[in-house]
Amino acid sequence: MRAWEVYAATGKALSELQAAGEPALAPDSWTAVALEPSRVALYARCDARLAAMAAAGALEEVAALTAHNLDPNLPAMKAVGVREFGAHLAGETTLAGRARRRAAGNPPLRQAPADLDARQMMEWPRITAFDARDQWRQFIALTRS
Repeated sequence: MRAWEVYAATGKALSELQAAGEPALAPDSWTAVALEPSRVALYARCDARLAAMAAAGALEEVAALTAHNLDPNLPAMKAVGVREFGAHLAGETTLAGRARRRAAGNPPLRQAPADLDARQMMEWPRITAFDARDQWRQFIALTRS
């Protein structure tokens, strides 16, 4: 997907740009922003997703899966919600509490891409809206100013 996006933006194959040592995009041809929606809204969305999964039968699925005593490193055991529902079924936590802790400590929410300096991201304008359309509106407003 990334290779196609680079080709669409530059007219050159990603491999061609990498071989030439050229940046995929010219330095002033893009705008960096950091997506930072409200943590309160994020936690509420995590709680709602967990509740919807439970209502759709995820607890029963995880109970059946864990009954097989599978290796926790298997991909099926790493699926979204398996650890959280498993902890709940074992009486270790509540569903909402586990969702909040997981969202708060989930590294991808705070992790910068490997090739970026975290200090560089601190200077990026923030988009704080949660809804994608509102994020787009904030982005357009930032790029027009």
